[in-house]
Amino acid sequence: MPKKKISTLSTETKSNYERFLRSVKLYSLAMDEVSAKLNREVYWKHFSDVDELTREIGAIYKTINIEEDHFDVLAEYELRITHKKDKNSSLEVKCRYSAHFHASSNCNGETVERFANSEAKIIIWPYFRSLVSDITGRLHIPPITIPFALE
Repeated sequence: MPKKKISTLSTETKSNYERFLRSVKLYSLAMDEVSAKLNREVYWKHFSDVDELTREIGAIYKTINIEEDHFDVLAEYELRITHKKDKNSSLEVKCRYSAHFHASSNCNGETVERFANSEAKIIIWPYFRSLVSDITGRLHIPPITIPFALE
């Protein structure tokens, strides 16, 4: 088995990132868009064959408006429920959140990107899980289980 190359960060880089993390504060978190589409006929047709249902979840995290002392993270999520034999979606849930962070440590692109793809995921992901739970209840279908973390 080939050995996996492990990248290491310099002590200075780790120290700077830790300093940055200690200074970051979530200022606001808001939902910008949400949509849900249920094909009730397809959903209930395949509901009894639950082992054949597939759940696809996608997540994208982007940074925007990076300034010296603040930045924004956009999180886009998509959930699709399909049947293995019938690729028509029976349920689609899409949403986008924007989170605004302040930091007393210097915000640079590399540091903010790293934060968006690690720590910001942990902050925003529970809001998506809650949304899916709420929407499935309002659509009057059994709850869809979303993992605690995507990866």
